[in-house]
Amino acid sequence: MDVDEEVFTLQTEDNMSIKKLITSCLIVALVAVFFVGTSWGRDDRNSGQELFKTMGTPTRTLLNINYVSYWILSSGLGANNPYTGGNGVYFPRGTYSAGVVFIEGLLWAGYVNDGALPALRCGGSFYTSGNRRGAIISKGVAESPDDADVRIWRVRPDYATADLTQDAAEINNIAIGAVTDAQVATVRQQYATDWAEWPWEKGAPFYDDGYVDAAGDTVGANNGVLDWGEDANMNGVLDEGEDANGNLALDGETPGIAGADQVVWAVTNDLATGAMQQLYGSPPIGMEQQITMWGYNRTDALGNVCFKRYRLIYKGTATTPSDATIDSMFFCVACDPDLGEYADDFCGCDTTLDLMFCYNSVTLDVKFTGYGYPPPCSAYDFLQGPIVEGDAGDVAIFDMKERPGYRNLGMTAFNYFAAGSSITDPPREVYEGTTQFYNLMNGLLPTATSADDVFPDADGEPSATGFVLTGDPVAGTGMLDGNLLPAGDRRMLMHTGPVYMSLGDTQEVVVGVVVGMGADRISSIAVCKYNDISCQYAYDNFFELAKAPVSPQVTVTALDEEIILNWGWDQTAVATTEAEQQGYAFEGYNVYQLPRSGATFADAIRVATYDVVNEYTTILDATFDASSGQILQVPVQLGTNSGVHRSISITQDAFTATPLVNGTEYYFAVTAYSYNPSDEVPIHSLESSLLIKSVQPQTTDPGDRLQAAVGDTIIATHVGPSQGSVTAYVVDPTALTGHGYKVTFEETDGVVSWTLTDTTAGEAVLTATNQDPEIENPIVDGLNVVVSGPSPGILAIQEWDTDGNVLDERITPYFGASLGTTGYLLANRAGSLTGDRTFDRFGFWGVDDVEINFAEQSLTWDYSSEEVHFVAATQD
Repeated sequence: MDVDEEVFTLQTEDNMSIKKLITSCLIVALVAVFFVGTSWGRDDRNSGQELFKTMGTPTRTLLNINYVSYWILSSGLGANNPYTGGNGVYFPRGTYSAGVVFIEGLLWAGYVNDGALPALRCGGSFYTSGNRRGAIISKGVAESPDDADVRIWRVRPDYATADLTQDAAEINNIAIGAVTDAQVATVRQQYATDWAEWPWEKGAPFYDDGYVDAAGDTVGANNGVLDWGEDANMNGVLDEGEDANGNLALDGETPGIAGADQVVWAVTNDLATGAMQQLYGSPPIGMEQQITMWGYNRTDALGNVCFKRYRLIYKGTATTPSDATIDSMFFCVACDPDLGEYADDFCGCDTTLDLMFCYNSVTLDVKFTGYGYPPPCSAYDFLQGPIVEGDAGDVAIFDMKERPGYRNLGMTAFNYFAAGSSITDPPREVYEGTTQFYNLMNGLLPTATSADDVFPDADGEPSATGFVLTGDPVAGTGMLDGNLLPAGDRRMLMHTGPVYMSLGDTQEVVVGVVVGMGADRISSIAVCKYNDISCQYAYDNFFELAKAPVSPQVTVTALDEEIILNWGWDQTAVATTEAEQQGYAFEGYNVYQLPRSGATFADAIRVATYDVVNEYTTILDATFDASSGQILQVPVQLGTNSGVHRSISITQDAFTATPLVNGTEYYFAVTAYSYNPSDEVPIHSLESSLLIKSVQPQTTDPGDRLQAAVGDTIIATHVGPSQGSVTAYVVDPTALTGHGYKVTFEETDGVVSWTLTDTTAGEAVLTATNQDPEIENPIVDGLNVVVSGPSPGILAIQEWDTDGNVLDERITPYFGASLGTTGYLLANRAGSLTGDRTFDRFGFWGVDDVEINFAEQSLTWDYSSEEVHFVAATQD
């Protein structure tokens, strides 16, 4: 290993030693939150079961990794906000006064042959839950709901480094600008706790694919045990001493499912007689329900989807005999959508997609109009129905594996009704609710007394198929909502069945919750269905999909009429974001300004793009065009070969084209995007999601003075004859340290790297190989340090006298591979050229460990020391 050092000293122009400004800001936010467990808002619906806790041993949590934010309770009841009692699924995130779903759940009903009466029983959740949290340990015995490990869990693989500000705002029901560091830390700690305590023994999903041990052997694969491997403290982070096999990766199995970016898991049981009575008046069945929800942090169609798997295990009550069965069992996804304003909804179904959906009946929805949005559309897709025996050629999907000889049922009936109409909700807390729901599951009227009492369609005529409202609102054809019942407060129900279960059997139902927003209420349906196609494609392909780059970690600095965004400060985060994934190479960064905290890409103005210098600039992809209703090839990325930069100074409001105003709240986001040119992939560019930052420009406190401005150059004093250079530019003047630094160069196995060392602190703060000024290095202590040598492909030889003056210089073409180079070297070497000329000292770039002949005369050398020293500017 060879070491070369080039000496520079960087300091302020007046050589002052300047003290860093330390500004303390105290923000006191007083938030009073009142939650009334018995209030569901407009019509006094309630679960009456959950003590509201979001941390510690939470009973409710959010799936909120993409454009959708989705509340879920540990009892299985979903989509209701525990703070307000109102809508609990939001799209786009931030539209908390609107929402797209009020409440939903899964119901099941069938004839239970266990010797108890009544045989027909209905369990599950809708408006209230017939379940209590906790698994069934043995027949009739459930975990205590008060145990610490009987709760709802939520994990995400990047919890240790992810920006959790918006997550903390949503989980605490406050504005992003009011979030404190302590609240973010609490959310992060809950993720860490849930990761380490992930209840895989109870059935929570994990990757059972083994890991590579120190000997290079794969161990633990498919053994049914979560083998943490090298992750001794089970935190999902590669800590010191954990890399046993030296591959710089944390080898071991982890919590999760289907490559998801966030996973929620809960387990419930129906053994509490009171809970079942409160639902629809049935006695317990002995059903354990495991709920897995997951989502993807994506900006394509999958960013508009949440996935939900219900796993039902028939474990029995205390008196259930071993030969007990359930006949003619159906499952029902029941939803009260309340799309924005609840009184103007329509709904429908698409039997070709196994989809039910809700849309607005009028052009504008008063609640979404307040956000400047047209009405969206929300939908539920039966991605996987329960399995039944099939023919020899049939193949079912179960537990994300193929099961030959079986088939999955799809949607077998769809119906709807409206509050206050002649066809309304089955009554709760009485057994009549069970019989009415079972009728609905069979495609009949809830009050049907015979098989002839089928559910009427939109024209009032009997439905012969069990499906109603099967028309296409986009084309305006078929049976559409609005003919039989006026627009109003809709309920929509999709059913699948029948199936047969024996004691100990397991069934699964997987649902995709899909949303879409077009230019108006009708095109939103088309967008939603377009997103659903990607949803089904992902499921059918077992989620083997490339991911968007990891979102950049952005820090925000507020200056006088100026805002600094810096996403180059964390070397590890930069490397993670810019890593290639499944053929998708990092291509660039986009900087956006947004009008509000809950805005989407449609609302954003692109302020800047910093992309890799290559042949790829404008990138086209197939995209749903809401105005034409067609899938078109449109530009999705607009690169300019500007070079990769990781910071920006913003002084102008992109929306008003005027200077920033101190004290005004502005919203920005930085995304990363990747590109795969292959014709084999359906999507060529993937972009990370919007992590919106809010900031107010402001002047410094009285008596404080910044001694450097953004873009200032730190002067370098160069000691040594090398032609290379080191320059430091100020990115964030508030982060400068006043410390001294030096840059040293090192060559190992033909690769030249340089290290930035804080000489005041005596520690290395950056190691890199990049010497291309078009690619910005990671930002350290508010500085962008640019290191450059002669252009690649140049061999430069210089002669100096003893005082360091250049006497002669030769620059010759670079000889390529014959010189054995893998890069170019910033170096100052001593040596001699035998033959007709002798050099006392010379500079040498472009090659490493080679032997060169000039007229059969050999050139030899050894190394001498060079360094680059500088002192960072500061502030006082």
